[in-house]
Amino acid sequence: MTRIDMMIFLKLFYPIMRLVLLSATLLIIVTIIVGRGVVDSEEIAFMSRRTGNFEIYLMDVRRNFVHNLTQHPADDVSPAWSPDGEQIAFLSQRDGRYTEVYIMDFDGRHVRRITNTTDSAIDPAWSPDGQQLIMALLVGDNPELFIFDLTSDDVQRFTDNFSIDRQPQWSPDGSQIAYASNRDGTLEIFVHDLATGDERKLTSHFQNNTSPVWSPDGERIAFQSDRNGNWDIYVMTAQGERLSRLTNHVSNEEAPAWSPDGRLVYQSDRRGFWDVYVLDLERGEEQRLVRDARSPAWRP
Repeated sequence: MTRIDMMIFLKLFYPIMRLVLLSATLLIIVTIIVGRGVVDSEEIAFMSRRTGNFEIYLMDVRRNFVHNLTQHPADDVSPAWSPDGEQIAFLSQRDGRYTEVYIMDFDGRHVRRITNTTDSAIDPAWSPDGQQLIMALLVGDNPELFIFDLTSDDVQRFTDNFSIDRQPQWSPDGSQIAYASNRDGTLEIFVHDLATGDERKLTSHFQNNTSPVWSPDGERIAFQSDRNGNWDIYVMTAQGERLSRLTNHVSNEEAPAWSPDGRLVYQSDRRGFWDVYVLDLERGEEQRLVRDARSPAWRP
């Protein structure tokens, strides 16, 4: 190649190479700032007592790697991811005799207590904007639902009756809250419209229906029911229609949670102790993910 040819080549391709280098640099910067990639949809938080007491663990599904996020003499249970996947809410009695809600970063750092009540908290769940937590607080003998504002520390009572109200979950668009209540005898799933205040009862059975969780698109609700003797996982539309039984074992399948791409994880005691399984609804394929694990929560 002559010198003239080289000059022509550089003149033609220098802008292209500059654009490529700029794009690569921006990609690196975005990766560093965000700190997350596609692999994060394959991370599951769960609780396990493999070291003696319950701790919160994180599993990288693709690498089959598990490490603990908490290490404390008190039990740390019920992990719940923030919508951006950067924080985890969980329950612990580490500061006294009442169960309180704590929040930590996704890597287990910067643990701070959120609630400070004389009524133990259970079932924390995030609002889609990450600004609020809804949870159940034990009021007397019954759990009632409360909304805690993370920016102002204001607390708003959401249910007020003599029944059990538990396991609240915001819809992905933030317009509705699903929860389980025994106000009609057995535990059934209700959906509350936040704009109108209207409530719909989605299930009606002489056995219990609990643990409602919205699909990522808000079109379906998975839940657990013991209507056939043991606990199994079911799914229905957000209107309570087209009920489908997803698991059918002599064991118990509980605590369903959705992955970002529409798979379901849940805990099962089919082997005599609790393991976490994943179910691909489209293929009908089930796989055990991790042993000695409960309350799985897939990172958004």
